[in-house]
Amino acid sequence: MKNIIIIGRPRAGKSTLANRIVDKYHYQIIRTDTIRGSFKDVFPELNIKSYTAINSKEFQLFCKTYLERNSRQPRNKYGYVMEGCEMHVKDCKELYDNGNNLIYCLAQVDITPEEMAKI
Repeated sequence: MKNIIIIGRPRAGKSTLANRIVDKYHYQIIRTDTIRGSFKDVFPELNIKSYTAINSKEFQLFCKTYLERNSRQPRNKYGYVMEGCEMHVKDCKELYDNGNNLIYCLAQVDITPEEMAKI
C-alpha cells in the first residue's frame, strides 16, 4: 500500500482529510507538527518552530527518514498518512515523489470540510 503525504497551508483541511483516511482505510498517521513540537522541546538550540521548519532541510530529511523507517516495519500492513504544513510543494516532490507515495497539496477554500468531503 502507498503512503499518503498531505501538505498545505494552515486550516486547509489536512488533518480532517488525514483523519478520514485513517478512519476509513486504517492507515497510521504521522503529524509533522507533533514532530516539530518534539524538536522544539528536546532540541531548542535547533530553533525549529512553525515558521522555520518549512525551510529546514535537516527537519525535512528527518521526517522523510522517519516515514521510510516506519514504512519498513511489518506491524503496519496498511501504510501511513503524513500530514503537515512544514514543507514547500517543491521540497515535498523532491523528497517524497518516489512511486511509493501519493502527494496531496491542499489549499484554503471557502467551503466546510464536510462540503469538501462530498466533492
